[in-house]
Amino acid sequence: MKTLGSLMDRNFDQRKKLYSEKVIGQENLKMIQLARDNGFAAAFTGSGGAINCLYLGDTTTQATKKRKHEENPDPTQISPAEEDKLTKLFHDSGFHFERARIRTPSHEPTFSWDC
Repeated sequence: MKTLGSLMDRNFDQRKKLYSEKVIGQENLKMIQLARDNGFAAAFTGSGGAINCLYLGDTTTQATKKRKHEENPDPTQISPAEEDKLTKLFHDSGFHFERARIRTPSHEPTFSWDC
């Protein structure tokens, strides 16, 4: 997961280098920085205005890590309380935060061919 996160961050950093902060825009830069400041790798979903984030685990101080570990012993996952805090943080900054939920199909896909 760290490798994918690193690639996502490098992708955005390269885009910023190629196009400049002026072209990317302050709101997009603010959104990326907010995600990174809260332990996520982040990159645009397309041309801007929305980002995909990948939680890399807590990257803050040891005291905060200890407190978060007590709340949520799996550092690769966000607890419901942490999700609520992030939702509010992003909302208060003018953004929407939504956890992507990956659903697996309840049955195997079927294929048929007319021959």
